[in-house]
Amino acid sequence: MYPHEESRERSVEYFAHQMNTSPETLRRIAEVLRENGDVTTAQELAQHLEITIRNVNRILSHLDEAGYLILVGTRTFGKGRPARLLKITMPECFHEEEGKKAGTL
Repeated sequence: MYPHEESRERSVEYFAHQMNTSPETLRRIAEVLRENGDVTTAQELAQHLEITIRNVNRILSHLDEAGYLILVGTRTFGKGRPARLLKITMPECFHEEEGKKAGTL
């Protein structure tokens, strides 16, 4: 592991600790956002991550409190309350992983 990779990993772990979730869950969220765009609903995120909506809402609450989540609108799926459309931004340490997977780093 190169020194910059160790630093990035420490950043990921620190952010995960601040968000009260695992680094792996945050990596999976970042991957979903890369593949599907940075605007999603809690339900869509729960489906992609295969975790409960309650867990997703807990994570989203922490991201919101830290300033990484913005409400950008609503989406209607039929009857019932419209789903909130959320724009999630991840810290730079997750964007570096994107470049590494794409072979650009």
